[in-house]
Amino acid sequence: MLSFPEHPTKFMSTLSISKILVPVDFSARSHEAVRYAGSLARHFHAVVTLLHVTEPPHADYAMVELPDYVAQLTEARRSRANEELQQMRAAVEGFVATLVVTEGSPAEEILKHAEAADMVVMPTQGHSRIREFLIGSVTAKVLHDCHQPVLTGIHLTDDAGAA
Repeated sequence: MLSFPEHPTKFMSTLSISKILVPVDFSARSHEAVRYAGSLARHFHAVVTLLHVTEPPHADYAMVELPDYVAQLTEARRSRANEELQQMRAAVEGFVATLVVTEGSPAEEILKHAEAADMVVMPTQGHSRIREFLIGSVTAKVLHDCHQPVLTGIHLTDDAGAA
């Protein structure tokens, strides 16, 4: 596992990166990952994809799922996620970003989208239902299965790109 170096541009001056994937769950750590990826994107003139994965809605206590309710809930989640992605993107200047909201298993969707990226930048733990491990279960799966480099860390700073 790589941790975030204090100054990413010094660490990565010999790499060629044009596409960076940043999975976000809107936690404070994912906001820091976006800022960090922004520093990398500015340095490498890369495009960033901000990806948010919603889990499919399910009725925990109901015997029957109501189709209209599920469709409305899915659309409301997607709409809210798009708005939050736009706000997150607006908070960091100086790089091109694509915003993607998809539904499914977070780790599987991240891995699928990582195939088109040169690098994945993500925090070690965010908002998942399972918080019993030091490193998040989604991050652990991505680190294990991803073929692209994954930069991850728990202590991201606003001045990470100052070089």
